[in-house]
Amino acid sequence: MNYRKLADELLGIQLMMTRLHSEVGSTKHVQGEKGVLIYLDHTQEQTTPTQIAEFLGVTTARTASILNSLEKKGVIARSMDPRDRRKIIVEITEKGKGISKEGKNTAITNVSEILEALGEKDASEYVRIMTRIVTYLENEKEGSPID
Repeated sequence: MNYRKLADELLGIQLMMTRLHSEVGSTKHVQGEKGVLIYLDHTQEQTTPTQIAEFLGVTTARTASILNSLEKKGVIARSMDPRDRRKIIVEITEKGKGISKEGKNTAITNVSEILEALGEKDASEYVRIMTRIVTYLENEKEGSPID
């Protein structure tokens, strides 16, 4: 099998997916306010602005701007870490959780429609393969081989 040719084809498909997502406005906000809310709603640990920036792949300056906007809207709260007064802790508010839940429900509906269009077999295979890719990337990051 020619994996380089297949990789080139996959990169082309990913480029088309990115273009299609941006046309419907579904990727840009993941790095912005909705991305922060999704992250905060899913993490169970205390979170810092630096951790949020790393997760989103944006600068700390961009993250500060997003957090300022979210705080004004009342969907996040920032406080000083009682153990280390130099650290800022970011938490999602109940209002923010509601917005995050709405966004998640919309995303689940959209993805469900795509999976349904693929059919049961292809949808299951797609999820299985994506899970395998995530496992590979996590193991690669940690220096462990894939199972």
